[in-house]
Amino acid sequence: MEGILIILAASLFNANFTLPMKYTKKWDWEHAWGMWALWACFILPVIVAYLSVPNLLNVYKDVPIGRLMLVFGASLMWGLSAIAFGIGVALTGIAIGFSVIMGLVITTGTLIPLVAVHPQSILTPTGLCIIAGLIAMMIGIVLCGKAGYEKDKHLVRKTDTAVDSKSFKRGINVYIGWSFRPYDKFFIYIR
Repeated sequence: MEGILIILAASLFNANFTLPMKYTKKWDWEHAWGMWALWACFILPVIVAYLSVPNLLNVYKDVPIGRLMLVFGASLMWGLSAIAFGIGVALTGIAIGFSVIMGLVITTGTLIPLVAVHPQSILTPTGLCIIAGLIAMMIGIVLCGKAGYEKDKHLVRKTDTAVDSKSFKRGINVYIGWSFRPYDKFFIYIR
């Protein structure tokens, strides 16, 4: 039961982490994203690690330097991806951003490990079922993207001006580049 509660809490936080951006409209996205990065990636993890891991510094001392560098590299790539996601949200908006990026991340996060770790399972009934689900996911992503694009076009026609600081196609390209980053998915399987 504790695991389910943790998953529910994580889902709630993940679904709402961009919500403060609605209340900081006078800020550039760099300011809002910078505050998020400062608190979510530096301050809170250090506090939580310090409070929850006994002898934290000794734990770090016992980890081989190669392993620490691998974790550092994966974290750096994740941070760059988070910045790209922030740029995409600024270009397309939160609603379209989340539907497209989460769909793409789920799809690639399922497909890459299936191909890399369990290639023998691809043509089994389970593998084919997973692939069918991924195809359905991709269709949903395309439909969400098309709906957002049509909305953007409608807003441009309605106002006879470009939607301020929104570029749907550029945002979608950022999302696609961000979600197809295979490095963090492969880091999980490196021993």
